[in-house]
Amino acid sequence: MIKILFINAINPASEIESRYTPLGILYLSAALKKSFHKTGLKIKLINRDVEKHIQSFKPHIVGITAVSQNFGHAIRYAKLVHSYRLPTMMGGIHISMMPRSFTKDMDVGCIGEGELTIIRLINVFFEYKGFPPAELEKINGIVFWKNGKLIQTPPSGLINDLDRHVPFPDRSLEGPVKHGYMFSSRGCPFRCVFCASSRYWNKVRFFLPNVFLMKYNFLQVNLVQE
Repeated sequence: MIKILFINAINPASEIESRYTPLGILYLSAALKKSFHKTGLKIKLINRDVEKHIQSFKPHIVGITAVSQNFGHAIRYAKLVHSYRLPTMMGGIHISMMPRSFTKDMDVGCIGEGELTIIRLINVFFEYKGFPPAELEKINGIVFWKNGKLIQTPPSGLINDLDRHVPFPDRSLEGPVKHGYMFSSRGCPFRCVFCASSRYWNKVRFFLPNVFLMKYNFLQVNLVQE
């Protein structure tokens, strides 16, 4: 069994940043569990007390996600993870928009949508017990180090068939929450200069309404009343 620790690099003191569970990681967890249900995965999501969780959970891999204003936290966490000699996967909007900000404490970064990419990465980890550059070069949509040089592979492209390749987010990672949200589509038709959505998603794609409602089971989510 492989243990993956996901870190949502936020400012823990900010209530608004910790109010919502990051759906991106919940989608990744669902995709991984769907693909590796026979092999065995254990996944944990945190946003604080990183070293304590590394010591207690004892992960084999650590994944970190961050927006630009919190990328400093991500850099610090990656350095801490590196000190434990654990491989680090970076994801999120910042590294996708600015892959050159990748640091030497990060092993591989995912550029853009990650559901299919992370499956390929974990397949490599299962087979090689690490992330050898020769194998990473075969995966599109990532950035990594090779002989001290930053390598970025060709774009992976968008996932067009959301219903087939994007399982419903793994809500088991968030537990009871006061606030929740969902996506019935990906992308935005507008290109506001202050927003990264259209740059990240590039185009609008929708889940089929009947499939979406069937997956969501008419809004049965783990919410508690305020």
